[in-house]
Amino acid sequence: MQRQAKQMIAVLALLVVFGAAYGGMRMYNRTQQEKESERKEAQKLYLADVKKEDISAFSYQNGDDTLEFVKEGEEWISKNEEGMKLNQASVESMLDGLVSLTAEETVEGAGSFSEYGLDSPQNVITVTTADGTLTLRIGMENTVTGQYYLAKGEEETLYLVSGSFPSVFKKELSDLEDTSAETEEADVTETK
Repeated sequence: MQRQAKQMIAVLALLVVFGAAYGGMRMYNRTQQEKESERKEAQKLYLADVKKEDISAFSYQNGDDTLEFVKEGEEWISKNEEGMKLNQASVESMLDGLVSLTAEETVEGAGSFSEYGLDSPQNVITVTTADGTLTLRIGMENTVTGQYYLAKGEEETLYLVSGSFPSVFKKELSDLEDTSAETEEADVTETK
């Protein structure tokens, strides 16, 4: 009986030691993952380097047209078609894509920007804040990686950005129109 009690105590002691070791390893791994996430976040190069709430105006090209927007109070309005009610969530979504834009790679020794489609860019995005104006030029697609070349302002550095970024700024003005009032009006007419 005493022998079984001693064995039980030894087994319980080992379980406590192994449990503590397991818990310690999990905590260590979690700490390492957090450090790695912080390191990766610190290495990200945000290209817009502006806060969304600081943006007072922006524009982008859509084909031959330049669509311009300005913030009046808490609402975005179109300078192209005054009086048009914009879907504020759609405009804010575009700006979210802009302020979170990071360079996936920096192209060293790029040489002439014309080789990357930046002499006649696919799109030119201009953002205005109280601190000044930022211009982003989107060049051609790198067909191997699916990324796009981008130049920031007058900088000599060339960046590669996610292939999905240019599509954020390909919306037509009609895509940004708030049609909720028309939908509500149609619903009221149908219920009568």
